[in-house]
Amino acid sequence: MSLLGFISCMTSCHSRRHTVRGHNAEVVADKRPDKHHPTAKPSGTARKIIEEGRRWIGTPYLYGGQTKKGMDCSGFVQTVFNNTTDIKLPRSSRDMAKFARRISREQLRPADLVFFVSSQGGDRINHVALYIGDGRILHATTSKGVIESDLNEGYWKKHYYCSGRVLN
Repeated sequence: MSLLGFISCMTSCHSRRHTVRGHNAEVVADKRPDKHHPTAKPSGTARKIIEEGRRWIGTPYLYGGQTKKGMDCSGFVQTVFNNTTDIKLPRSSRDMAKFARRISREQLRPADLVFFVSSQGGDRINHVALYIGDGRILHATTSKGVIESDLNEGYWKKHYYCSGRVLN
């Protein structure tokens, strides 16, 4: 997968679209199917991030929200990292994708970030989730709020765009 910047992204969950133009940059999205493989035991920091993320399960969706009253996807991920690490993630999905070191889907490990697009085959990021291991993600959905999902479920598998790592 290319490490070049995105051609176009969205700033946050279901926000208005922003386009970023690179200098003759070619985006190569990793669209291979996820292989359900067991992951290694999470590191101490990753374990804390996952535990914190699970504390937010059931929080309703609220665009721009970052409290128990409501969360959006990027607010959820940013809040979890702010509450457990010294890493200060950007607020938007777009900026998180640029901040994270790009990794392949096969390299995912607990506490990595997973990015999605709204249309299959598209390149406009509109969702970010926290990978928790064994093909599972934590994220804030517009319909159910903060939930745990299977990365191999139909929608998430089809709309997967890329993954990134912010922990060493």
